[in-house]
Amino acid sequence: MKMINYINLSNGLEALDEGIIGEIRFMRLQSTSCEHYRWEYILDSLSDDFLLDVCAGNEIVVHDRACSLRAGGLSRAQWQGIEWVKYALSRTGFGMVLALEKSFKHVPGYWREVYSKLSSKTIGRLVWYSKWATDDLIRIRCVGGLAKHDGDSGWHKKVWKNWKEKEAK
Repeated sequence: MKMINYINLSNGLEALDEGIIGEIRFMRLQSTSCEHYRWEYILDSLSDDFLLDVCAGNEIVVHDRACSLRAGGLSRAQWQGIEWVKYALSRTGFGMVLALEKSFKHVPGYWREVYSKLSSKTIGRLVWYSKWATDDLIRIRCVGGLAKHDGDSGWHKKVWKNWKEKEAK
């Protein structure tokens, strides 16, 4: 098992500027998808790498930055979207979730209903990946903080470019 940092684009790029270490990958789980209840889209947009990293039993650390500290510094993509992902993966045979965030202990009833309405295509994809699970635990956790550069695409591009140049050396 290894730790893999997933940077949620785009505010999660601030974690790169703060110098996180270790293996780094990228994902795009949009807060607006949570706000618009696009739960199936969220699952469908998970990358193959992300799903295989979960199957391998790796510790997945999702980095993002929030526009406010009202959810303990976690973005909506983290406190709602990642929690939905953990629930759906556990229902599909990936393993048990270590712990749901305490603010979401009341939602499994709602998520059971949402899960029951997922298309066979989405369920089939997750079931297919679950057969590769080598562990019985889902190790996904979130690291947040207050965004200092929300909506500043120029800054995000600069950090991305600097990181890519550093990686090329």
